[in-house]
Amino acid sequence: MWNKSNLKNPIKCLEYRRALYTRLSKQTQQQDVEQEWEQIRMAITEVANEVIQKQDKKQTRDKDFQLVIKSKNDVRRKWLQHKTRTSSKWYHKKKMKQKKL
Repeated sequence: MWNKSNLKNPIKCLEYRRALYTRLSKQTQQQDVEQEWEQIRMAITEVANEVIQKQDKKQTRDKDFQLVIKSKNDVRRKWLQHKTRTSSKWYHKKKMKQKKL
């Protein structure tokens, strides 16, 4: 995956456009459409690798994943506390009724 923060940077974006234009203008025209498309595709990926660079997947997933897990655990903890309080109130009410009988 490409580093989107580099692409959002106007200087990097302009650098990418210029490098891509330069690379594409130097290419020779091919008779076969498939060969020409392959040249264009290779130029785009090579320039993107040089200028935009790839994003480290593991760091992004780890940060996002940790936030999701923390949020999930917080919600679960609150639900358990609520459930425990409700069960405790119910138990005490039932116990009080039994004492009255």
